[in-house]
Amino acid sequence: MRSILFRFRVDVPLDLQDSILSTIRSWPAVARTGRVHPDTKQPEFARHGFVYLDQGANVDDAVRRLSDVPEIESAFVPAEHRLIK
Repeated sequence: MRSILFRFRVDVPLDLQDSILSTIRSWPAVARTGRVHPDTKQPEFARHGFVYLDQGANVDDAVRRLSDVPEIESAFVPAEHRLIK
């Protein structure tokens, strides 16, 4: 499963963010979506979201589609971290 992180624009209210998250959840190949910090009271942290994609999904297409949503400021695939032995 691959993940994408994204951030809503500053002026997007929480209820609209929830609606957008619901819409993204219905996209093909999206396994799960939500807020990175769901219980935060700080607006800056509430802007951060994630998307988990099904195995084999085209990550580049998903990032591009997220970037096309006007209320989303940025979207990216986080770097993989590997343990060094």
